[in-house]
Amino acid sequence: MLDTVARSRKLSPTKTLGDAVGLTARLGGWLGRPPDPPGAQVLGTDTLRLVAMTFAFELRNEYG
Repeated sequence: MLDTVARSRKLSPTKTLGDAVGLTARLGGWLGRPPDPPGAQVLGTDTLRLVAMTFAFELRNEYG
C-alpha cells in the first residue's frame, strides 16, 4: 500500500523500514526535514490513516 501511495505522489518506493516510516509520516503532512524526525503522535495518527487506506483498497478490489 505504501508503494501505491508513493507512486501516486511521485515519490520513490520504499526500500527500507526507515523509508516506510518516513512515508507513513508524510501521509499526515510531516515535511521530512532531517533535524525534525516524526514523533509518536504523528506516527500513530498516520498509521491509522494507512490502515484505513488499506482497508478501502481491499474493499475496492473485492467489490469493484
